[in-house]
Amino acid sequence: MKNSKYIIFKGLFVAGLLFNSCMDLEEDTTKTTLTLDAYYQDEGQAQGGLNGVYSSLRDYFRNHYFLMGTEGTLAIYGNRLQNYNYNSTNQYFINNWRTGYRVIYNANLFLNKVEPIEMDTDLKNSMIAEARFLRGLIYFNLTQFFGGVPIVTEVDEEYEISLKPNGERDNKVAHIEKVYEQIIADLEFAEIHSRPSYYSGEENALSDIEISKATVGAAKSLLAKVYLTMAGWPLNKGASHYQKAKDYAQQVIDSGHYTLLDDYSQLFTPANENNQEVIFNIEYKSLIDQGADWGGWQNAKVLDEGYGRFKLHPSFYSLEENSDALVPTNPHFDATDPRRAYVSVDWDPKKGEAYFNREQPDLNKIETWKFRHVAPPLSYNVTDINCVVLRYADVLMIYAEAENELNGPTQEALDKLNLVRARARKGMPAVTIPGNTPYNPADLTQCPLVIPEAKSISPSNEPADLSSGLTQEELRETIMYDRVKELMMEGWDKHDLIRMGPEAFMKYVKFPKATKTVKAKDRPKIPLFNADCEQTGEKSIKTTIIKANTVNASNKAASAHNMWYPIPQIALDANKNLEQNPGY
Repeated sequence: MKNSKYIIFKGLFVAGLLFNSCMDLEEDTTKTTLTLDAYYQDEGQAQGGLNGVYSSLRDYFRNHYFLMGTEGTLAIYGNRLQNYNYNSTNQYFINNWRTGYRVIYNANLFLNKVEPIEMDTDLKNSMIAEARFLRGLIYFNLTQFFGGVPIVTEVDEEYEISLKPNGERDNKVAHIEKVYEQIIADLEFAEIHSRPSYYSGEENALSDIEISKATVGAAKSLLAKVYLTMAGWPLNKGASHYQKAKDYAQQVIDSGHYTLLDDYSQLFTPANENNQEVIFNIEYKSLIDQGADWGGWQNAKVLDEGYGRFKLHPSFYSLEENSDALVPTNPHFDATDPRRAYVSVDWDPKKGEAYFNREQPDLNKIETWKFRHVAPPLSYNVTDINCVVLRYADVLMIYAEAENELNGPTQEALDKLNLVRARARKGMPAVTIPGNTPYNPADLTQCPLVIPEAKSISPSNEPADLSSGLTQEELRETIMYDRVKELMMEGWDKHDLIRMGPEAFMKYVKFPKATKTVKAKDRPKIPLFNADCEQTGEKSIKTTIIKANTVNASNKAASAHNMWYPIPQIALDANKNLEQNPGY
């Protein structure tokens, strides 16, 4: 960008506008205008520039991020990326690429401009550490989504935000390793120079906005996740990187700063944001025009909670075909696991019927309901739900996975995983959900018609603690399923499958089974009443079961090349150095 061009600054929101939409504005003498060189003069202006990097981060962690990281995986399906028939013109890929490189550009700009400013050295290094953490985080996501992406660490005058990242790129492992080298360099600087960790409610805690910024704990946690990823596919660094992942996770654990929240249901509520389990999250505030679509997209349509974009795969509610009794077998998400009752609802939008955790569901109608709203949001695209990027449960499972890969199913590995399982068993006393009775305002299935009584989610014996006796492979698979149950829809679902390699990716992506409808005579029945509350008969509730030895039709098109998404076509058109990923 040329210095002769100008950026319009608007009060305290200047930083949030940097390079978002005012990239090419010519001088306007009717407004206050400043060149960038004139703006970056002191500590306050440096902080404003850093806030601009955080502001652009909010645009990255939106629907395209959680769709690309979640849909079409083992647990979740939808109607946008599920069928694996997408191409390089897909708008979600374009938005992810564009907003990702916007964060990188803003971080590079800040790093370039802050260096000459005379200010306290420790404070300057802390601010630089935050910008480098954010740049490393975005590169980590981009390289997992797209493979070997362009590495841009300098502000170039010819660099445009319109998808023209400079630098050569190919799909060879050597280039992907270079991306990770840059990620590690950024995070290691952040580890040394970032501010201490805080959480809401802690003595001398900062404001929510300040708490949501990068910290030492965030840098160490992300380094643990990065090294765990590098140990697997495609770099396959193995034992040395599993050891580093374990060591960084141990440092976070030993810090004593973080702990698991007692009630899983309170992790993501606006009233309890920045709690002691949250290590790093993206702050959203709808009332100051900084809302997002977290919860609005992932939540079921029932009870005015969301769009209902996601459903749980039927395999997570599997019922045995030809079984003597229609009883959930479900080895992967036990029917009595309180998290299952919390994150899902059996919902038929055509009939207006909602069932919560019933034993004989319609497996094709299980919608997700994880990011609860205390009150209806301004809109499903403008909510106050924060995007939790890193939390302590993830760190515990990183430790368990790394330890198992290094030494097998040791007690250390089991202990860390059992902490997460024990929290799930506690139930969720602070949340209420309707009971299992259908709520159907269109039918007189109850007399008088009542909304089901709200109930808390009771403690359970599941998931039970793991004990010795598992093989390394058995614990590996258990950890993978535990990560799905604990972290689903938080953006890591696909990344977790990718690092396991093409064979495992195909196994689990094609794990979801096809379903078939149970005959009417074998379905559960509910009574029907007339207007005088006289029972006139009964009707069956649609129920589906899993067909043996099948693959869900929406997953059949999946191929190993789908581990990476296609490079957006407009990026290929704008930068001839880019090459499309194989298979597209």
